[in-house]
Amino acid sequence: MSLKDLVDKKIKKSYEFMGQKIEITKLSVNQVFDIQEQVKEVQSREGGSERESLSLIRSVITMSVDEFGELSEDDFFSLPLDELTKLSDRIMQYSGMAGGDTGKSN
Repeated sequence: MSLKDLVDKKIKKSYEFMGQKIEITKLSVNQVFDIQEQVKEVQSREGGSERESLSLIRSVITMSVDEFGELSEDDFFSLPLDELTKLSDRIMQYSGMAGGDTGKSN
């Protein structure tokens, strides 16, 4: 086995989301960079709107959890905000992004 074999390898673990087990995948370096760029864009617009912050959370989750890619925006936004935020934070921490900050300021 060579290091080349590790390219595009997915590292997954189980996570309980709203009482159901799902698999989260560690984000790649490129995906982390994409998220960081999205955060910068939202912050450059004076913090961005709530909807833009939610779109960041959606991006993080859909990059990591295959099943979420199947949900429409309306379906996604019908889920509890607290649960989505916790899931997004957990994905970012699991992927090495300390603190799990999606650009929302407290």
